[in-house]
Amino acid sequence: VKQAAKKADPSQPKSQQVDTPANARALVDAAIKDDSARFETILADLRRNPAPDSGDSRIARKLNDAALMALREKNYAQAIDALQKAVAADAADIEAANNLGYALHLAGQYREAEEQLLRVIAQSPDRAAAWANLATTSSKLGKSRQAVAAYLIAYKFQREPERFLEALKRLSESSDEEAVKKDI
Repeated sequence: VKQAAKKADPSQPKSQQVDTPANARALVDAAIKDDSARFETILADLRRNPAPDSGDSRIARKLNDAALMALREKNYAQAIDALQKAVAADAADIEAANNLGYALHLAGQYREAEEQLLRVIAQSPDRAAAWANLATTSSKLGKSRQAVAAYLIAYKFQREPERFLEALKRLSESSDEEAVKKDI
């Protein structure tokens, strides 16, 4: 666990200390292997990571809002561009970072989406939306075990678990992807 959960280097800026998708991968791996002790240890390590330094939240929020409008219009390239700028403007804006992973997923850039979502999870391991996004992305990548584990973790961190289950049911009924249906 010590190797997987890299400790923060105080000589680096905070925004670089928590960008450790390897730790999130280790967390997923522990969930896949049903190793709850290792999962809880890595989760505790991730929770202790310092938050990234806040940047210009006003600019990040405006860019995030513009990206959400672009996503509604299915203009994924514009959304990704705005969200990348939002994350650069404020590394502490976890919503924009998660939305970037989601936009990459919608654009069919599944490997990039997976990496981005793992960065979000490393920064905010209790973020249920990131786990749910990772689950659907994992399905698209053919990583069924990772998808199932991510769905279970998303459920664990849900504030409204019944609503989440209803959303999963709707997704399984509406998805044209057999892999997504199977993994749900």
